[in-house]
Amino acid sequence: MHAREAPADDASERCRNAVEALVRVSACTQVLTGTRDKSKIGQAYNRRGHANAALENYEAAARDFAEVARLNPTVGGYQDNRAKALRLAGRLVEALDAADTAVRLAPGHAFVLRGRAMVHEEMGRLDLAVLDISRGMEIDPRDPGLPADRGRLYAKMIRDEDAIQNFTAALELDPTRTDPLRDRGLAYIRMGRTDAALADLAAYAADHPDDAQIAAVLSIYKQASAPGGRSPLITDTAETGGLP
Repeated sequence: MHAREAPADDASERCRNAVEALVRVSACTQVLTGTRDKSKIGQAYNRRGHANAALENYEAAARDFAEVARLNPTVGGYQDNRAKALRLAGRLVEALDAADTAVRLAPGHAFVLRGRAMVHEEMGRLDLAVLDISRGMEIDPRDPGLPADRGRLYAKMIRDEDAIQNFTAALELDPTRTDPLRDRGLAYIRMGRTDAALADLAAYAADHPDDAQIAAVLSIYKQASAPGGRSPLITDTAETGGLP
C-alpha cells in the first residue's frame, strides 16, 4: 500500500516545489490524473497554471486558471490570474471579462484593478487604464508600482508632466526602484529638460548597463557635449528616428 502511494506523494512534492517549470507541469498533471480530492485538484491546477505561464504557454495557463476559478468561484485572485494569461495569449475580450469578474469579486484589492488596467492598456483604452490605476492608488497608496504604472500610461498619452509627477511619487515611495528613473528620464528628454534627464538615465544605467536604448541616449549626449558637438537627440529628433 505504501509502495503504491509513494509515486503519488513524490508527484505532489514536485508539483509543489519543483524549480523547473516543465517538471512542475508534468508532476501536477500526474497529481490531477491520480486524485479526486478537490482541494488537491485546485492546488495542482493553480501550480500548473503558473508553471505554464512561466513557460509562456499562456493558452494552457488560461485553461488551468479557468479550472481553479470554477472550483473557487468566489475568489477574485484566480480570475485575475486567468485574465493575465488570456491577455498574454492575445484573447483580450475574454481577458477583460475575467478582469471584470476579478474586480467584482475583490473590489477592495488594488491588484485586481491593476490587472484590469493592463487589459485596458492592451486594448488601447488608456483613459480607462488610468482610471483603474487611480482607484488602486486610493486603496493602496503605499504601493510604488501603481504610480509607476500610471506614469507609464501618462507617457503613452503624451502627458509628460503628469508622467513625471507619478514617476517621482513612485521613487519617493521606493527609492530603490530603477524603472521610474528610466521612464522619468525619457519623459524629461521629451520635454527638453536635458540635465534632469541625463541625471536620471545615468543613475539608471549604473544598475542596468545592458540597456541598449539608454546606453545609446547617453552616448549621443556625450558626443554632442564634446567641443563643437550638438545633440540630435534633443534638438533634431527627426535625424534619430524620433528616439527615444
